[in-house]
Amino acid sequence: MDGSAEAQETAPGQAPAGTALEPRRKRVGRKKLGPKRGALANGKGLLAPLDNASPQDVIRRLVNDERSADIAQSLGVSRSALNQWLLVTCEDEWKAAQVARAITRKESAEEEIEGAADPLSLARAREKLKSAQWDLERICSRIFGLKPTQVTVNTVNVDAGLVGSIRELIDRKSQAEDAEIVEEQCSNSADPSSEV
Repeated sequence: MDGSAEAQETAPGQAPAGTALEPRRKRVGRKKLGPKRGALANGKGLLAPLDNASPQDVIRRLVNDERSADIAQSLGVSRSALNQWLLVTCEDEWKAAQVARAITRKESAEEEIEGAADPLSLARAREKLKSAQWDLERICSRIFGLKPTQVTVNTVNVDAGLVGSIRELIDRKSQAEDAEIVEEQCSNSADPSSEV
């Protein structure tokens, strides 16, 4: 064995340093907080810069097609913090703004499809349209969601005695047909002129 091979040997059950099999460090001290706890509940922490912000101004900026990342940056918070704040402080208005933005994206994508000059721009426009439609189906399913098809199933309750009566009638009919066949065969065998 050469010296390089010996340097790469490890103890049984251990992976060489720097490989994917190296054990990962565990995260310690992280607690999951619900939407009403933590920084949002006491107005401190990540959402503190939003204490003096007006939800109506933020919604107005969103409806005016300003990017949420730009709005969050101007307010000194992350995009996720801004979304969490909007969800808690003015959910209905935020939802209406999202619907308006998705409709605008849908209309823009439809215009891009009509004016597509090459297959690549057409494919991009189609993907934009699908994305906007998907958002609209989820955010405003009342108008843009898939309508369920109605299936009507008629059920018939049948009395067990009636089923027995029907079986009896079928059996009698079958017996009567069998009797007719036997009678026909008997009359044919008795009548010599019926033989060919």
